Amino acid sequence: MMLQTDIATSSWQTAGFEPSVGAAMAAWPQSAADFIETGGAGLYGLDLGDTAQTRDRLSVLVKVLAARGSRLEGFIQDGSAKQANGSHQDMYLMNLGSGERVRISERRGRLARGCHLDWSVFTGLADRLTQRLDHGADYLIINRFGRAEAEGRGMTTVLERALDAQIPAIVGVRREYREPWARFHEGLAMDVPLCDVSSAAAR
Repeated sequence: MMLQTDIATSSWQTAGFEPSVGAAMAAWPQSAADFIETGGAGLYGLDLGDTAQTRDRLSVLVKVLAARGSRLEGFIQDGSAKQANGSHQDMYLMNLGSGERVRISERRGRLARGCHLDWSVFTGLADRLTQRLDHGADYLIINRFGRAEAEGRGMTTVLERALDAQIPAIVGVRREYREPWARFHEGLAMDVPLCDVSSAAAR
């Protein structure tokens, strides 16, 4: 299916993924990657927190997994850009499997209100990703469990497919969606530790 959207191919490993992390988080990405590799197939929820720094957690973890030679599928946020007319910011996702940068927001003008997610594009991405998982992957990365997933739409079918295929799925979870996330996984998901678990165990 052809998606009517702006797509630009680039290398996600080097395009805009230079998150600023403090010294306290320096050892965390490697420790978190170890935790997931040891845990194997299943769902992993990663608390995205409330600050710009904590929202970078998923980007950092993705870079560590890729550096280990892992085959990744899924999407991660790739910034946003203000439209020329000053209206809503465009929203972009980076396809980790293909390197495509995809605009997922509608351009409805500066007076538009409400959610400006382009549902047709988003649904198309989910459908294509589900099909890509049939060819296997080491990890599935989902940018966040949000409103669409809380309503049983969005990437929920992708997560279910990953579970069926025994592919570990790592999902960013904002705090306002913790309860819908818990209802979705029904106790099956593990929380990714937010500290260096190896250092914590040594203390």
